[in-house]
Amino acid sequence: MSRAPSASLVRPAQPADAERIGEIHAAGMLRQVGAGLGRVVPPDVAALFDAEQFAGGWRVSIEEPPSAKHRVLVALDGERVVGFLGFGPVEAEADGGAAPASGDGGAAPASGDGGAALPAVDAEILALEVDPAYPADVHSARLLNACADILAMSGAESMRTWAVRGDELRQRFLTESGFAVLGLRRAYRVAGGEVVEDAWWAEIGDPAEER
Repeated sequence: MSRAPSASLVRPAQPADAERIGEIHAAGMLRQVGAGLGRVVPPDVAALFDAEQFAGGWRVSIEEPPSAKHRVLVALDGERVVGFLGFGPVEAEADGGAAPASGDGGAAPASGDGGAALPAVDAEILALEVDPAYPADVHSARLLNACADILAMSGAESMRTWAVRGDELRQRFLTESGFAVLGLRRAYRVAGGEVVEDAWWAEIGDPAEER
């Protein structure tokens, strides 16, 4: 993965950041679902992306992380939180233990494309979002750099994330950051349509060598 030094404008998330993280995450998820469907998300479905509920989940993740390997980082513009990234170890069941799709919102099992062996991955970016009022590429890169530094120091050699098919902004950012499509996908039924996500992965490398 190609990266620049981590900026000082990224820090570990604090419980007080949860409300802002929830706002950013809800807006980002709504945008991604719209991109995946190729149309405006219906109001009744859009209402499900509730910022307060997202905030509650992130507050718990910050205060009581599932493991020592789970982290949440925030990007700042001055004192304002303008983006966040959550990461942790890859869950084994994410590679195929999910139930088949059943009705709106159901998830199809993740599967490989073409049956080829997939490379081993050490960590997963669970969420990466930036307030659209701020430069997404700049803050996303800072968050990704900081995440990669932490993972490299822990001995991780690779990481993955998921991107919605149709989200050209996210796909371009991942490509420019050194990620490639992994060959793993998952699909969700949403608002009478299907949203497909592809897994992307990158080798982390030694930050000391890259700098």
